[in-house]
Amino acid sequence: MAAAVAVATVTVGGTMATAGADQPTSGCTYSSGSIPANQPAVSGTTLQVNSTYTVSAAVLNPNTTIAFSAVAPDGTSAAIGSPIVVADGVGTSVSVQWTPKTAGAHRLYAAESGPGWNFTYGPTTCTVAAAPSGSGSANGIPFLSGL
Repeated sequence: MAAAVAVATVTVGGTMATAGADQPTSGCTYSSGSIPANQPAVSGTTLQVNSTYTVSAAVLNPNTTIAFSAVAPDGTSAAIGSPIVVADGVGTSVSVQWTPKTAGAHRLYAAESGPGWNFTYGPTTCTVAAAPSGSGSANGIPFLSGL
């Protein structure tokens, strides 16, 4: 039985984490004792509140459903996108868009399920910075002050 596989390639806050031979350089960290290849991956160079990032997982099984979720710094959990059903998962990758709304450490999970089995991978913990000061929006239209 193969598992969902993801590789993290994120730099957070301009610093790089130390990577082992089986773990790519990443600003996000994996859960202790986990297999890095089984964790959700996040695209981006620095994570900030109200910016959108792609969370992905490579799938190795046919008839697989992948559901992504995040636990915010305050402990609330929410789905990221909708579950994705993959009829022929061999060698495919699935992804969803994630827009963190709060600063702090977010824990990301990828749950894989199929006929008679369920696995949850994670957390991949990513630190999200506050939005830069002087930015915001008026009536949903973004603006930067001082321009």
